[in-house]
Amino acid sequence: MKKFSILIPSRKRVALLKETLLSIESQTHYKNQIEIVFGIDIDDLDTQKFLNEYQKESDIAIIVKVMERGRGYQDAPNRLKSMISKSSGEYLIHFADDMKIHTKNWDIILIDKIKTLPMDKIYLLYPAHNQMNSNWPLVQIISKRWFDFTSKFTNCIETDTELLIISILLNRRFKIENIKINHAQERDQTFEEGRKTMLVNEINPNSILSIKGFFSSLMD
Repeated sequence: MKKFSILIPSRKRVALLKETLLSIESQTHYKNQIEIVFGIDIDDLDTQKFLNEYQKESDIAIIVKVMERGRGYQDAPNRLKSMISKSSGEYLIHFADDMKIHTKNWDIILIDKIKTLPMDKIYLLYPAHNQMNSNWPLVQIISKRWFDFTSKFTNCIETDTELLIISILLNRRFKIENIKINHAQERDQTFEEGRKTMLVNEINPNSILSIKGFFSSLMD
């Protein structure tokens, strides 16, 4: 079993993907402890060809999940679930194909951080990043245990928003300040209209009790 599965959905962005993979390869210490799982459309032959060649030379395990093309961004929950079905990591890291890791030995730092966290593994972890809303989980890290109990990474296309809300309600949100990732896009996606106010309105107390009750039941 690997320690971390990095989940990267991608479509026809080979140039960006090369840079992303280079950053992971160059910044990872225990390369035998991670795997990268790609979700690729069946008609995206260029990316499939690139990854088939890349995995022959990579020191990191590369898994390619080829899928029927869905509704793009709208299909994120199904795509992630399908990718996770091919993974073996104890922790799942939702990454993008235009991100770069800027911290040497990030995996050692993450392993050390996990040792200080609740043993039930029910929490959201996320690194620092280069966009405006510094406390937003641009990269989301959850345990495979969380996924096994819920049978999904998230319900909706706004993966980061959903996990952030759940982690706030559970008081299980942990930012790793000494791991840094950069997102290639200049536009701050976490400040798009509709997301800026996502957490502003009052949350129904019954919702809090329901979520807390569900995760408490995992420990029974």
